[in-house]
Amino acid sequence: MERFGLDSYEEKRDITEKAKRICDFICKSDYDFYKEIREETSKEEFEEFCREFPDARIVLNKEK
Repeated sequence: MERFGLDSYEEKRDITEKAKRICDFICKSDYDFYKEIREETSKEEFEEFCREFPDARIVLNKEK
C-alpha cells in the first residue's frame, strides 16, 4: 500500500471525526452542555462554574 494514500485516508477520517464532534457540540442544548460539564467536574468546581454562569444551575435543580 502506498504510504501517501493511507495517510490521506487517515487524515480525512480524523478531520471528519473532528467535524462531527464540533457539530455535536454546537447542536447540544444548554442543559446537555451544562450536564456534561457537571459530570466532568467535582461538585466544588461546578459550584464555582455556576457563580460565573448562573444558568448552569438548571442541572443542579434537576438533580434534586
